[in-house]
Amino acid sequence: DRAHKGAATVKFLQHAELEYPALTPVLAVEKAFLSNRGLRGVYKGGIGSYSLALLTLFSLQRRAAVKDAEGGGDGGGDGGPDATAEERDALVLGESLIHFLEFYGHVVDLTQASIKTHALRASVATAHGGGKKKNNAREAAEAAANAEWGVMPPPERGGPGGPGDPGGPPGLAIGAGGGMLQVCDPQQPGHNAGGGCFGVMGVQQSFREQLALLANAPAESSLLLALLNSPGRICVV
Repeated sequence: DRAHKGAATVKFLQHAELEYPALTPVLAVEKAFLSNRGLRGVYKGGIGSYSLALLTLFSLQRRAAVKDAEGGGDGGGDGGPDATAEERDALVLGESLIHFLEFYGHVVDLTQASIKTHALRASVATAHGGGKKKNNAREAAEAAANAEWGVMPPPERGGPGGPGDPGGPPGLAIGAGGGMLQVCDPQQPGHNAGGGCFGVMGVQQSFREQLALLANAPAESSLLLALLNSPGRICVV
């Protein structure tokens, strides 16, 4: 999507990665798989990097909210007391990837909804700044806690949304329309970061395909190889 602001977007995603470390690896896997299926690139109706990153971020935020509601914190299972740091990281990555695929493959219809991420927490640097910066950080944190986020109805339909939607339409107008991916841009209110992705049905089908590949993978095999080891294809992230 050419409308997003490059430097501000990079800073936003770096901040998001600090808050959700699984963002980059899950995003890398999805970029590679979708590229192999010809579903990357808005210029041909596929999904762009920014909108895919926002979908991934929302999935991680949703997973964290579910874990909090269940009293399990944001880490889910820890692999047991003897698990190494690498094993725990792998478990979190696996759970995060499965949550992403199940949610976007079977729970939500991306042709009939728009996705709005939760505001990120104030950065550490800002939170420890001077008086004015501290007040701004406190106000930002309060706004984040009360922010509207979740699976929203398409703007032209209004009414209540899906899980996590406190009600009312999202602030999304540009590029809206049935059958097109709709993702609220946290950097530009009113802008659809998913505009141009009219192949969203194929993208969602690819998520279901990935779940099927993982379900049929031999025991003890590499799940990443099951997804990305396509004969005659090169993974491009």
